[in-house]
Amino acid sequence: MYKETRIIQASEIGYNNRVRITDLIDMIQDVEGAHIESLSALAKESREQNFAIVLNFRYVHIKYWPKYKDMLELTTYPYETKQFLGYRNTLIHDLMGNLLVESYCLGSFIHLESKAPHRLSNEVLRTLGNRKKHDMTYMGRKISLNRKLVFVKSFNQVVLPSHLDYYQHLNNAVYVDFAYNMLPMDFQFSTLICEYKKDFQLFQKMVLKLYQTEEGFLVQFFDESQTLYSVIEFK
Repeated sequence: MYKETRIIQASEIGYNNRVRITDLIDMIQDVEGAHIESLSALAKESREQNFAIVLNFRYVHIKYWPKYKDMLELTTYPYETKQFLGYRNTLIHDLMGNLLVESYCLGSFIHLESKAPHRLSNEVLRTLGNRKKHDMTYMGRKISLNRKLVFVKSFNQVVLPSHLDYYQHLNNAVYVDFAYNMLPMDFQFSTLICEYKKDFQLFQKMVLKLYQTEEGFLVQFFDESQTLYSVIEFK
């Protein structure tokens, strides 16, 4: 388990006087990354074998939207880690212990050059422990598209240098930012679900398609040949 305490700054507050969804995702990613770097056996094998943990799926439920100057405690830990993939809970509480945000994600171990799966060694696997997962809603690792989806609009976007992360592909939080900007401004949501299938590269053209569902909205990310790369859902 790994914990960090932080305060919400003015730069993280949006037009509705609460934390931006992309800044919330960034702080979750940051604490997860910090914990992974602190796991010395995992970090050592990652450097030696040149693999990374690639995010496949994220589910976030927001019970209370943090606001300016709120003090937060972020807790993160892995669970049900296998040799090729692993799950992780990240929770955000206030300093009184009230749960504000709960999330889980799935990541795969992928070699950076070949994009082939990496098999985590048994020695490293044993160091990660077997912590019990947080009691919350779990919906697997796929967003169902086999339901009523009402097309609303589409938008074309190009991947620019400021959109990249240090793996040289479109940052996971930027997908959320693009999808969020497709939503009606008066739409309120408390749950964000992200499924990442393929990664967009620099200057690649994207086609975003917004659909209305029975519970909210869903954005699909396609390339120019209509290959589906990612799905982001708000409800």
